[in-house]
Order: sequence, then structure tokens, then C-alpha cells
Amino acid sequence: MRTRNTAKVSKRVRKFIKYKLLLDEGLSSPKNYPILNSYHNVKHIAHDYRRSGISDDRVYTVAIHESRLMVVFNQKDFRLLIKETTPSVISLSPNLTNKEADLKICKVLRSLSSSQNRGCLISISKSGIVIKLP
Repeated sequence: MRTRNTAKVSKRVRKFIKYKLLLDEGLSSPKNYPILNSYHNVKHIAHDYRRSGISDDRVYTVAIHESRLMVVFNQKDFRLLIKETTPSVISLSPNLTNKEADLKICKVLRSLSSSQNRGCLISISKSGIVIKLP
């Protein structure tokens, strides 16, 4: 009589990480990104903090203080502010609709490694996703 091997084969399952994000004032409110908003902690600089019209470095200072990843349209202004110890910046193409941006940001966050949480510029466009290390 044959015996079965009852040892369980362990599959490597990646633990879900709930990220904290800060949307720049050029982006729509968090309610326009329903998937992102349901899985992650999303705040908007103008709606939640009531700070519209402030400079990019002050917005990024808020993100640093609260350890939030920034989501922006204008990557050239934020590229100079990113350091190895500061939160990463996700730059969206203006050609993306809110629905496309919602899905692509969630896709990036699912595949983000722990070393990419800090000091990276993540560019998202219709053609693909590019992660630039410092």
C-alpha cells in the first residue's frame, strides 16, 4: 500500500502592503481613484490638507513628514527633490484618464519592492512603467 506525502508545499505569498499616498493638487480628488482609494490610504494636498497653491518643495515636505509616496504630474520639478532617504515619487502622464491611472498606480504598488519605497522616481504612461533609481 502506498502512502501519500502530506507535507504541504509552501508557496511564496507576498504580503499585501497598504501604502500611504499624497496626491498633488493637479490631480483629481481621491474619490476619482476608487480602486486605489479602497486599498491604500490616499490623501489630496488641496482637499484633505487645505493647502492649495503652495510650492512643490513644501508639498514634498508634507509627504516626507508623513512618510507618504507622492503622486504628481510634473516629474521635472520633483526629480531634484528626491533623495535616497525620502519617499518615492510616482509621476503620471497627463494623457492617462483617471481610470487608467487608478489601475496603473495599483499595479505599480503591488509590484513595488521595499527598496523602491524610498528615493525612486516612478514614471507611469500609456506605453509602460519606468522606475528610476537615484
